[in-house]
Amino acid sequence: MSNNNNMKVPYLYTILIAFITFSTYAQVVTTSGVWTEVGDVVLSIVTSDGDNGDGVGDGAIFVDGQSTVVGQGITHTFGGTMTSGESISISTYTYNVNVSYVAFNVELYNVNDNNVLATTAVLITGGDTTPANTVFNYTAVASDVGDTLQVRYIRTDPGNTYRNFAIDNLSLNGSYVSISLVQSCSFTLTPDLSLITSNGAIETEITLAVDRFSDSYLGTSAPSAGSLSSAESAYAALNISEVGGVISGDPIGSFSTASFIRTFAQHLKFNPGDTNIQEKANNTVWWVSQEFCSGNLARDVTMYSYEDFARPASLLRDFLDTDVKDLFGYTLYVHSYDFKHYWEPVYDASYQTANGSIDTDLIYNISDVMLAYITWQDTADERYRYMRGFKRFLERFFSYTVGTTNGIKSDGSGFHHWNAYNNYMYAYKTAAGLLYYLRGTSFQVDQTSYGVFRNAVFTQYMQANDVDIQALSTNGRRPELRIRQFNQTSLKRLAIAGGDILGLSTADRIFAGMYNRIYGVDSEFNYSTSSPFTEGFFQFNHASASAFRKNNWVAFNKGFSNNMWGSEIYVSANRYGRYQSYGALEILYPGDKETGNGYDVDTWDWNYNPGTTVIKLPWDKLHAERGRIDELQQKRFVGALSLNKKNSELLSNNHGDYGLFAMDFQEQEGLGWGATHSSNNHNNT
Repeated sequence: MSNNNNMKVPYLYTILIAFITFSTYAQVVTTSGVWTEVGDVVLSIVTSDGDNGDGVGDGAIFVDGQSTVVGQGITHTFGGTMTSGESISISTYTYNVNVSYVAFNVELYNVNDNNVLATTAVLITGGDTTPANTVFNYTAVASDVGDTLQVRYIRTDPGNTYRNFAIDNLSLNGSYVSISLVQSCSFTLTPDLSLITSNGAIETEITLAVDRFSDSYLGTSAPSAGSLSSAESAYAALNISEVGGVISGDPIGSFSTASFIRTFAQHLKFNPGDTNIQEKANNTVWWVSQEFCSGNLARDVTMYSYEDFARPASLLRDFLDTDVKDLFGYTLYVHSYDFKHYWEPVYDASYQTANGSIDTDLIYNISDVMLAYITWQDTADERYRYMRGFKRFLERFFSYTVGTTNGIKSDGSGFHHWNAYNNYMYAYKTAAGLLYYLRGTSFQVDQTSYGVFRNAVFTQYMQANDVDIQALSTNGRRPELRIRQFNQTSLKRLAIAGGDILGLSTADRIFAGMYNRIYGVDSEFNYSTSSPFTEGFFQFNHASASAFRKNNWVAFNKGFSNNMWGSEIYVSANRYGRYQSYGALEILYPGDKETGNGYDVDTWDWNYNPGTTVIKLPWDKLHAERGRIDELQQKRFVGALSLNKKNSELLSNNHGDYGLFAMDFQEQEGLGWGATHSSNNHNNT
């Protein structure tokens, strides 16, 4: 799931307090202890903490739930043991870094007796950065003598993955527990697939797929001398140095800082004997990975910066030291959420309900990195296992996901942020690239999986005109973009890969025919027919939408309900966009958004989204009342129905000659969270 707020992004590693061994402790102490996760959570460090007695931005533990489980959290076990009559004063500050509320109990706990000594319930609303201070004053009794003391933070809310909290500090009798953390950057993956003996043909196929990715990303010629010089200058600016097996350099604020290694990777692809550039590439991956491991470089939750580093690094395998490879592997392990959904025996509705589904951000940013990483495995049999896992992982993405989780729905809609969200379906471009790299190999996805993806891509085209213009209502918090995210290159790749999957002597005739009409005939398709503009009515009920296509124009309807938002408003995006889905009916004429469809970002009046039923408001009232709003209404019904089905090859259940769209509507008040900018100006009557 992509990040929904401007919270500080955490970095991720196993958190341990340095453990010092003594034979006994006379009383509870802060000089030794351990933080331990409870349930399916990831512990990491953020620097978004306030003062709270220990300094601003000195570090806090972020407790990030990974699955919907009640009772997850974190514990801190103190060193030493309790003595009779010992006075124990505990103070801890916690806060909420997310936009959704979180609830948990802070407990003082006797580990040996399995006994809660004291408890306080904490509820922190979304967007409220005010910390909660929990205090316990306890005197140890006879039954506590010799027992271990623990402070527990156990969630009591439903356990949703978007509810998390952070611990700024914890003190015992006025002394803070240290969060100067010892990092363990090792990781372990436990594949559920057994090892099977590989062979030369399989190794060749794996190498071919990764080489195709390399050719696509790095190109098929060396970079210019000027480009290489610029990359070396960027490297020098970081003052990276290795002395006596220790790497050092200037702080790395973002993974994108090291994007220059793409040029190093391009150069080494064609000049593998250049030891100077090899050393610089190795040192760069080493330093960036070490900064991440040490907690100085934050984890990039949505991976839009990480991919600038990870893609070229994944193609530098032959030029990296073994220890550096291990460090990079750790960064990928963390950013892939421990290869989540990859090494699981099942991926059905029950699993997805509990654990979520494959994140479209991950597919877009690092799924090709995960392909390249297969070649990093030590043995041919292990590479074969990872490749089988990768094929299954792709087929899982090309399957219908449950509820509002990420991914593809049965009407072809692509979900992100719990809703149909065309503007995030650039993930399909990476996915189409992967199918193109896998063409002609035994690791290509099966026809059923391709059929799901085929419908999903076709949906993107049916909701737009032939020059990629989509309705304002389909683009979430970026309605002004209005551009279909699947481009000419991706359509060509998918057509060629699709023909391979379908066992044709040509490209996929549907996509090749569309391509030929829109962009001109491509000889690589072995198919020269240009298909006509697809006409008829399409129902898209997962998207609360419909599309009617005729004579090169598209009429697009969009609604919303009490549980499926119609507009996504962020602190710095779409501030006037509340009316996007208020029964919108927009006609997409041939041509671009400006000259063909009359859109001017400087003069557009957001009171008048085409076809909507609205209350015209002055700018100060049209502006969203809260920092974050997912626009909902009071009524549940919204939908479309296609009539006189056309029995089309794609979207056969959606496509008819004509149809209707309807929505039961009543505006809702009291929406949103975060900062308040004005009094309520929605009208629920």
